[in-house]
Amino acid sequence: MLTPDNSTVTVRLAEIDSPELSQAYGREAKGYTYSRAFGRSVRVEQTDIDRYGRTVATVYLPDGTSLNEELVKNGYAWQYRQYSHSARLATLEAGARAGRLGLWRGSNPEPPWTYRHKKEGRRHYRGYRGYHKSGHAKRGGRRRHTR
Repeated sequence: MLTPDNSTVTVRLAEIDSPELSQAYGREAKGYTYSRAFGRSVRVEQTDIDRYGRTVATVYLPDGTSLNEELVKNGYAWQYRQYSHSARLATLEAGARAGRLGLWRGSNPEPPWTYRHKKEGRRHYRGYRGYHKSGHAKRGGRRRHTR
């Protein structure tokens, strides 16, 4: 996101989680977000800063609607229940599911937090950082057990 003084700020949308780009509907969610917000003046209400230094916020579009809510309402994001207890977001997600909108067209869409967890697990067991899938580090042609 570009600020009025032309500096860049990375914003993570509060209380929601969209599919990763490599997941089904990931590119569609990104396209929808860009179509609604790119090049427009938006209002950002910061709620936190995450562990990666990103601004966690609700983004309001020029017409006053919440981009966060619009993504959930149109089936391009899940309510991130680990960080959200919003009854409004729960209702919007239920409506998108019932209407089979966006990612809810699929028979069993995988939440991005599950997808990321699986992906991280695969990376570790496929030789990530020198570890063999058996849990042993490879060194000098022999395996050494690591804990």
